[in-house]
Amino acid sequence: MPTETLLKVKDFNGRAAARYEHQWNLAIERSRLLPESELPGPPPKGQSLPAPKSWAEKNPNAFARLEIVREGLAQLSELLSIPVENLMTPELVRRACWSDPLDTEAAYSQLLEAGGAREWQRELVLPIVYAARQAQPLPAEDPEPETQ
Repeated sequence: MPTETLLKVKDFNGRAAARYEHQWNLAIERSRLLPESELPGPPPKGQSLPAPKSWAEKNPNAFARLEIVREGLAQLSELLSIPVENLMTPELVRRACWSDPLDTEAAYSQLLEAGGAREWQRELVLPIVYAARQAQPLPAEDPEPETQ
């Protein structure tokens, strides 16, 4: 049985796991019978974003947008007493900031909706994201000249 190996894995053993052994066997057998064309492929490449800590170097404009949106969301969160991550998922905020600036609020609304944002979330967060679209990175500070 295919689940014999599965049941040896630490998190797949015990009474609770054994109760589902029959279901797991059925699922494994069904998947083995599927033609290769119906099996899921690897995840699309290029879908993941770089870590935000590297944005300042990799995409300074996106980093500037992210900083502005984060600040705006923090203020809105405090004003409404709603956790920031409930206003908009951090992943969706990063996607909206990383992409090239969009021309209209409607385009941002579609981007947020496609990412799973609810209507009330879009209504609250859209003005913040849209306002940040033209943000530019702050110029690097020149070191102070040495005095003699």
